[in-house]
Amino acid sequence: MPTSRPNCRPNRFCQLLALAVCAAGALLIAQPSAAVEPPRVPIGQQVDNLRFHDIRYLPRSLDGLGEAKAVVLVFTNTSCPLVQKYWPKLRRLSEKYAPQGIQFVSVNVGQDDELADVAQQGIDYELEFPLVKDFSGNDVRALGIQRTPEVAVLDAQRRLVYRGRIDDQHRLGGSRPMPSEESLAAALDDLLAGRAVAKSETPVDGCLITLPSQLEPPPAPATFYEHVAPLLAKHCQECHHTGGPAPFSLVSLEEVSAQAEMIAETVNQRRMPPWYAHRDQKFANERGLSTAERELIVAWVKAGRPAGDAAKAPEPREFDDSRWEIGEPDLVTTALETHNLPADGFVDYKYTVLPHVFWRDTWVSGVEILPSNPAVVHHANLAYWKIGESFDSGNFITGRVPGGTAMKLDDGIAFK
Repeated sequence: MPTSRPNCRPNRFCQLLALAVCAAGALLIAQPSAAVEPPRVPIGQQVDNLRFHDIRYLPRSLDGLGEAKAVVLVFTNTSCPLVQKYWPKLRRLSEKYAPQGIQFVSVNVGQDDELADVAQQGIDYELEFPLVKDFSGNDVRALGIQRTPEVAVLDAQRRLVYRGRIDDQHRLGGSRPMPSEESLAAALDDLLAGRAVAKSETPVDGCLITLPSQLEPPPAPATFYEHVAPLLAKHCQECHHTGGPAPFSLVSLEEVSAQAEMIAETVNQRRMPPWYAHRDQKFANERGLSTAERELIVAWVKAGRPAGDAAKAPEPREFDDSRWEIGEPDLVTTALETHNLPADGFVDYKYTVLPHVFWRDTWVSGVEILPSNPAVVHHANLAYWKIGESFDSGNFITGRVPGGTAMKLDDGIAFK
């Protein structure tokens, strides 16, 4: 389609005008290239001690993996279809190369993925290697990772010797019957043979990673009394009140402010409120905060923990001061022996038979485990055993765990 141009003779003015128009066009064309991505971490660069969290929320690092000829870090999530397709292949590769000193690690980078989701993948695909989570995105940045399931291989000196795909079989647009290039396996074979990796970088056809953003305080900052206190009353104070099973109270502004940074971290990582079941399984008493609720609490902490108007605080919750959650029991049975626990060190499970025999089938509507010293009992399980039969773990009745409650069944419901 013809374009208009200045109507003038080819004199010096027109030449200058044409140059100016061309220069302006060049500026317009060149301008988008100013937003260039930062250069990727170069192959051969030594990497610091990467840090992440395991599926029990415990902080881990590369140091904790022990000595290895190489570490294969596979960046994953629960939503990318290519990740799901490559789990069986990753399991086979780990089984092949682990005896040769190669350590595989799956690093989850899905912002919406809970650690229970990560653990469930390990169960579903029968994975033997560690599954961890990079909450901050620091591992992604440190290795120049952009997509899932992208792989980074570090040699024994933690130099980045390979970054790229697992192989070229599966793509977002479809799959080949067989890969034409075993990219990761070839890199590992070169490394084990003492050779330089022939192809140290390969393209990855996967899902682009979205890194966690730095939350900015909202234009109208959340306040404790109006926004945060109702969430704590709904989700936290059942355990976090004076005399409750949690180690500290989260009722007053002073109590919450004293723990603010830790609250922000545990909420952001979804460690609190505690919930260890996979979300695909539905429970009536399921705990958890929505994304908006988590972001509100974190933003409140980052904004300096403003108090707000105390008149907008919710009605304070009332808690039963009784030592029994289930109310006064009809039967209390106590262990005959006393277990003395050392001040430190590992304590294996202790097994105790409670001195009570039910002579007939008995239905119960409430059962509670009450340690004499709750401060030293992290968790305990209770089961029944039929005399003359071998013990069956399926006879589990109830347990006591952090964040859990006693067995309190609704009216008309009982446990045999």
